[in-house]
Amino acid sequence: MSGPINVDKKTIGALLGKYEPRPIKLPQFQRSYSWELSHVSTFWKDFLQFHPAFEKNPKSEIYFLGPIVTIEQTEDILLLDGQQRLATSVILFAALRDKLLELDDSTTDKLKLLAHDIQRDLIVKDEDAPEYSLQLSELDEPFFLQRIKQEIPAAIKPTLRSHRLIEGCYNFFSEQLDTFFKGKSQAAIHGAGKSLKDCISKGASVISITVENEEEAYNIFETLNDRGLRLSVPDLLVNLLLQRCGNKQQRAVVREKWNGLLQRMGKRDVARFLRHYWLSCYGDVKTHGLYTEIRNHLQNNQLESLKFVESCADECDKYNSLLELTASVSKGAKNYLEALVKYLDVPSAIPLVLAGYVCLAQSDYEKLLKRVTAIYIRHTLIGNQNPTDLETAFYEASRTIRTDIGTTSSKKRLHSAQALLDKLNPADSLVEQKASDLVLDQSEAAWIMRELANSQQSATREIGMNDANVEHIFPRHAGVEWPSRAQLAPYIWHLGNLTILGRKLNASAANKAYGDKYKAVYSRSEIQMTKNLPKGGDWDVVAIQKRARELGKVITALWQ
Repeated sequence: MSGPINVDKKTIGALLGKYEPRPIKLPQFQRSYSWELSHVSTFWKDFLQFHPAFEKNPKSEIYFLGPIVTIEQTEDILLLDGQQRLATSVILFAALRDKLLELDDSTTDKLKLLAHDIQRDLIVKDEDAPEYSLQLSELDEPFFLQRIKQEIPAAIKPTLRSHRLIEGCYNFFSEQLDTFFKGKSQAAIHGAGKSLKDCISKGASVISITVENEEEAYNIFETLNDRGLRLSVPDLLVNLLLQRCGNKQQRAVVREKWNGLLQRMGKRDVARFLRHYWLSCYGDVKTHGLYTEIRNHLQNNQLESLKFVESCADECDKYNSLLELTASVSKGAKNYLEALVKYLDVPSAIPLVLAGYVCLAQSDYEKLLKRVTAIYIRHTLIGNQNPTDLETAFYEASRTIRTDIGTTSSKKRLHSAQALLDKLNPADSLVEQKASDLVLDQSEAAWIMRELANSQQSATREIGMNDANVEHIFPRHAGVEWPSRAQLAPYIWHLGNLTILGRKLNASAANKAYGDKYKAVYSRSEIQMTKNLPKGGDWDVVAIQKRARELGKVITALWQ
């Protein structure tokens, strides 16, 4: 049964200050700190704009920070919504505290005393214990304590994405306070610092919505998302998982497993992982949002929260190893994995890459990655076909690979996935036609040109990614040696204008005219593709497009 809901207006100082003896803590299901620089910058600009009005009328001017949701308990206050605003306020107080100490010239103790007042009145509840006004989630609290709340902060490195955001927020405020105090005397700094402290602690207010029990808290937490106070998929999901637990002991185990997952993800985006994992297992999310799909799946299949978290954690480790390129795969598979993750950057393929890694034999996995790379190059990179169609095929192939694992062989599931992708494979004629207009970025060029070069090398003379550079035949910094450089400038990264050179030869080629480069550099190269460049004639738009068409035939033969 839902209990009564109380609503009250409170200043930031009333929540964090010494007249509220209870510390504010986050419950188990709360998210980590997540404000990006854009949010922090807006927060700061709003206070700068509000500050002059507050100085004129400090008793009547109010800056409304929005609602927060709490459960008031005997020993503490549980904060259900409002962490980002309150935590950012504490970080701003800490940055102000430290800036005052930094600017104190020791002729007076005014700045030092004001810094201590900020620490005593707004960051610490009990200096003897010590107990602090705001305690974040168990993953963030140790870093938040040592880096922000301690009067002498520790120089510790962030290990999670939320830690990096906390440190970024602090550094931003520190830089802005440099500008805020610039050119001021010690007395003026003291006055401005005290005014800013009062502006935030006395002028900024929230509407505190207090609920009575944990059941009502879960309902409020989900309702916040429905009413426009948007929470991320991880926030909603962990709330759902904890809500479905039967007792506190089960919730503690689920939370521990979830925290372990967050720690292993480090600075990676947990929401992106969850989406990739879901797409990898169940295909595209079309009718409903991801959270709704997961919630319906858990409810319809009566899947226990712990089992779902354990499954996510297991796949999280595999997911990280793939993105970090440390997964144990064959040499050939690693080459294509590097292409998809690093050089070609195909995020839509990651769910399929994960499904294959989990469910296929290693030899089949290499074949899958080769086919995924080939279809992406032909369909999207060169063919310029609708990428959404290929994305959908990737997701469907992921689901196919994970189907009937116990009864269907790895090879058969691979063939089923390949058949789905082959439906979108454009004709060789289209690929060769589109290749004449292909312009690559630097990362794409590094992998594509090396692969094309290797296709013309003997097996004993393969070119590694660290052994050679992409060479621009018409150079990026062309001089008078290239009288038609204005016409050639748009073709610098064109397929037909690129080749591969060893590092030493690449440096010596520099900006020489084409004839001189061929005689002095290209003809001496051990890379057959480069050695096969035309021996004479002008290197102009016609020559570039002709070579691109020739390479188009190599592409269709290499990536069928």
